Amino acid sequence: MPLFGEDQGALAAVGGMGLTGDPATPATETTWTAPSGTPVRACPDSKILAERDAWDLAAATGLELTAVLPTFMQGPTLGTANRPGTVEVIRRLLAREIPAVPNIGWNIVDVRDIAELHILAMTSPAAAGQRFLGSGTFLWYRDIARILREKLPNEAAKVPVRTMPDLVVKLLARRNPQLALLLPELGRTRLVDSGKARTQLGWHPRPTEQTIIDTATALIADSRTGRAA
Repeated sequence: MPLFGEDQGALAAVGGMGLTGDPATPATETTWTAPSGTPVRACPDSKILAERDAWDLAAATGLELTAVLPTFMQGPTLGTANRPGTVEVIRRLLAREIPAVPNIGWNIVDVRDIAELHILAMTSPAAAGQRFLGSGTFLWYRDIARILREKLPNEAAKVPVRTMPDLVVKLLARRNPQLALLLPELGRTRLVDSGKARTQLGWHPRPTEQTIIDTATALIADSRTGRAA
């Protein structure tokens, strides 16, 4: 089980969308990244290669293809209540399973908004042959913890808000492969521009803070009822 509940694919340059080289320049649909080729990033690399293979197949067969590229998804879950996934980031905060939060962050988007973006992409003729980024707002891990404590004071009063020193994260990563995947993200801001989806498809994601609260509320309800929806 990952120390911080990190889903390896979430930190990928999703579907090939990567960093621009300039922290102040947001990534767009024109931004691609190369696979790392390292074993620790096998899952992120697989997402990059899968999208590239899909575009190659579309070019070879005439298949009409649209790529929806979500960033770090949160939101109420379906399926087994305690199954691992990106919501482990919030679940472990609520459960106080970590004493402090690492200096990392994500560009968070609601899974329900990504579902809507898929529908918009499938039903818009103009979407054929296009890539669309689905992103929300970049939040540091400590920001997520702060939102939980402020908006859910009864349930999240003891959520840790202290930042774990980078040196400690690096030491722990020597024995934790999932944590090792986070090392390149320490102190790094990933800005993503989803303006194309907003302007061309009329996509309007909900506020990121609401996504955090809805995710936490659903996880709390699951823990109380033992639901396996």
